[in-house]
Amino acid sequence: MAPPQRKSPTKSAYVLVGGIGADVQFSYSWLMRNGIGVRGQWIYPRDATARMVGLIRARLIRLEAFAVFEFALDLVNDAVAHSAVNSGPFKMTVVKP
Repeated sequence: MAPPQRKSPTKSAYVLVGGIGADVQFSYSWLMRNGIGVRGQWIYPRDATARMVGLIRARLIRLEAFAVFEFALDLVNDAVAHSAVNSGPFKMTVVKP
């Protein structure tokens, strides 16, 4: 016989990910009446940068797959124009001071 399934206390949830600059308002009574859960995450976990550096140092992520195009700060308009026509996966336009 299978063990009983544990049911979630919420009917559904709002999951917020990213960087919204303004406050997001919800009606507390609406959330409670409808069993809605709210959960948020700021883009990625705090330790993501250190873990990514570890993967790069262990050579598990190949940086040569990335195409990086560098522009001096005084050429920022050229960098924006370049980025507009050269966007896509593994392509980066960088402005260096």
